[in-house]
Amino acid sequence: MLKSLRFIVVAGLVMIGSIGMVACKGANGTSASSGEPYFALTLTSGSLFFGHIIKQDNQYITLKDVYYLQRTPPPAGSKKDEGPGLTLVKQENDPYGPKNQLIVNREHLLLYQELRDDSKVVEVIRQQEAVAAAAGAPKK
Repeated sequence: MLKSLRFIVVAGLVMIGSIGMVACKGANGTSASSGEPYFALTLTSGSLFFGHIIKQDNQYITLKDVYYLQRTPPPAGSKKDEGPGLTLVKQENDPYGPKNQLIVNREHLLLYQELRDDSKVVEVIRQQEAVAAAAGAPKK
């Protein structure tokens, strides 16, 4: 059990690195619209979430504008060792209709980190926000 938990945690951290957190410019990963920094939360289950921390206390951390990484199957005809790709998904778009926030019990939180402005995750989130704004989707 412990080995599989370690693997999941390491895999989550590798996923963060694999989507390209590159050269430090010293800037925070802030939302273009709100100016609030983005954070990455890694849970003990291996799940990885991104968003703005809007509230925290001794027991819970609450995120808004929540995104997570989802594995996508490799395209047909791709090499076997390329493995699945990763897509950044906005949680509120899930079929079960969650609100635009996530409340995490600190007992299940392995670590959290503030993201830089030049983070690939923040860049993708901004691109998705821009596409949604252009399509006339309301900002929640």
